[in-house]
Amino acid sequence: MNEIAKSPGNVFLEAKPRLNEIAEEYLTIKEVAARLKVSPKAIQNKMAAGVFKKGIHYFSPEGSRPLFKWSAVVAWIEAPQAKQMQVETDLIPMARGYNLGNHNRRTERLPLDKPNG
Repeated sequence: MNEIAKSPGNVFLEAKPRLNEIAEEYLTIKEVAARLKVSPKAIQNKMAAGVFKKGIHYFSPEGSRPLFKWSAVVAWIEAPQAKQMQVETDLIPMARGYNLGNHNRRTERLPLDKPNG
C-alpha cells in the first residue's frame, strides 16, 4: 500500500466500514428469508398482504429488485402484536359498534337512534 492510502485521514479507508454497514442494512428477499428462517415465498406473501410496507420495510429502486431495510424488519418483529391479541379474545363485532363478549360497550349513540322531531 502506498503512503497516501496508509495515512489516517484518508477518506477511502474511513468510508469502507460505512459502506459495509450500508450493504448489510439493505437485504434481498432471499437474504431476509434466510435471516428469519422462512422461505422467500413467505416474504413475498407478507409483501403482497401489506404486512411489509413499501417505503417502510422495503424499497424498490427503479429497475431493481426490492431491498429490505433490516432495522425496519427488526422493529416489525419486536413490535407489540396488538391485533393478534384481539383475535385471540374471540370478540364478535356487532352492527352498533360494540363487540360481543366485550364489557366495555360504546356509550355514544348513532344518529339513527335519535328520535325524529
